Amino acid sequence: MWRARALAPADGSGRYAARLEEFSSRITFRGMSSARPRTRLEHLDGIRAVAASYVVLHHAYLTVYPHDDPVGAAAAAFSWLRYGNFGVAVFIVLSGYSLMIRPARQGGLGESYWSFIRRRFRRIVLPYWIALAVSLVLALTLLGTRTGTHWDAALPVTWPAFFAHLLVLQDVWYSASINHVFWSVALEWHIYFVFPVLLRVWSRVGRVGLTLGLLVLTTGISGVAGREGVHVPVLQYLDFLGLFAVGALSRTVDARFAMRASAGRTSSMAAFGLLLAAGILLIVLQNTTLAVVAVGLATAAALVAMENDRLVLLRRLLGSRPLVWLGTISFSLYLIHALVVQAVWQYALSPTGFRLEQPAGLALLLPSAGVLSVLAAWGFWFIGERPFLSRTHGQRVEAERSGLGGSDPVHSAPHD
Repeated sequence: MWRARALAPADGSGRYAARLEEFSSRITFRGMSSARPRTRLEHLDGIRAVAASYVVLHHAYLTVYPHDDPVGAAAAAFSWLRYGNFGVAVFIVLSGYSLMIRPARQGGLGESYWSFIRRRFRRIVLPYWIALAVSLVLALTLLGTRTGTHWDAALPVTWPAFFAHLLVLQDVWYSASINHVFWSVALEWHIYFVFPVLLRVWSRVGRVGLTLGLLVLTTGISGVAGREGVHVPVLQYLDFLGLFAVGALSRTVDARFAMRASAGRTSSMAAFGLLLAAGILLIVLQNTTLAVVAVGLATAAALVAMENDRLVLLRRLLGSRPLVWLGTISFSLYLIHALVVQAVWQYALSPTGFRLEQPAGLALLLPSAGVLSVLAAWGFWFIGERPFLSRTHGQRVEAERSGLGGSDPVHSAPHD
């Protein structure tokens, strides 16, 4: 347990004492509290909306350019859509940050281990099973033909793939089958089993040291798996577990940083610096694993900065009504968007003469599949997600949500 040190002013004024008293009133169990309680964290929904939109566009890009990247002017216009792993880094950090809101306020998990798992199961796995059923039907019928696009990774549907997905084990086996984005649901689901354990260990071991050690270890394993061509998501993307812990840690340090007038400025500078580092790692060193970690760390720094009243314009933009609404249905958008993207290409654009690796086809697919995916997600939300929301969801939405749309990160296919 850390303690705030008294800051006594030399002139005897009560300015620092008043500040310290105000700060101390915000501290709870082991300093794990937010800097200022809020009834709603709209900018988190906005982050989900932006990241989800990027993933939809990313998979549209992979639909038209499943193998080779564009060249020339097309590369300048569309190559920024290549990096789906950046999106998952944002969602994973946001997942840890969001799940930590309630424990940070209450001083612990606030419920039993299995009660927590049951709530997560209802919130994530049940909607996922509905989306799995829809994907299975379409992959066996309307979308069951190979067309040379990224969707081919989901075909053919086999019995082993079906049972792996039914048991939510597709982050280990048959990760791309049936629907090539579903493997990250399993990865997030398995991270939830670690979260209560992480809280318990944190209460006995230093949070910062443990989290950094976990990040280094998991990033190292992911780097080796990627270099050796191990296409098992739970190993290839194990660094997401470390980023999840970083996201949770960033929520616990808000109160500590609130004592410093320069805390928000420092976090803002760290966020921009880490984004620059990600660009250097990606472009110069071509190290995607470390670039993804840098993006995740930048996201955590930005969350701390916004909590400490920095990046105000960005926070207001992310908290705008359209983005908050889109963030609310973003889990549904994640679950079904790949079906919509493939259907638009297969039944609307390809029959009219557009071909793969053609910039004009991608220019039409991006807006059309994007809009239709949002509309389809809105409909799916009513039948596949809303029935499983907690009755008190509206009262504690920011404490219950994690990752995309309150539950999951978004990711590209395992070989992206």
